[in-house]
Amino acid sequence: MKIIKSFFAFAFVLGMLSSNLVSSLLNISPLKTGNKSPWSISSTPDRVLSMNSSPSGTDDIKWLQQALNITTGSSLLINGIFDIETKNALIKFQSSHNLSCDGVFGKQSLSCMVNELSHMGYTEESSPIDDFEVWMKNLVRN
Repeated sequence: MKIIKSFFAFAFVLGMLSSNLVSSLLNISPLKTGNKSPWSISSTPDRVLSMNSSPSGTDDIKWLQQALNITTGSSLLINGIFDIETKNALIKFQSSHNLSCDGVFGKQSLSCMVNELSHMGYTEESSPIDDFEVWMKNLVRN
């Protein structure tokens, strides 16, 4: 375990390896590990998102899918389609945060999601380098 941590610390210090290269070396999908901030996909959603009211392919839904991958450990495809998998991951998030488990991403779910992401080191101002640092810290911590 110490060797693995040393390897990642060395790779991080050098700063020469991108998260994609590390991911491909370890056969880990960047989106599954959550190294990409939702804000690198889109700004914070400013509308209610649900299966019935959201047009497909929107950046708001891509933001939500990436945020759910990070906060719930889901492996949703980031396609902007509010499908049953997205709804189920949202319900899992809502349940774990004592929110109404309706599968609708409204103000309460958004507020809780942004707070959770913030506690994990993700902010709207984070850069790709920040995302890589968060990814490395989470990987070494686990």
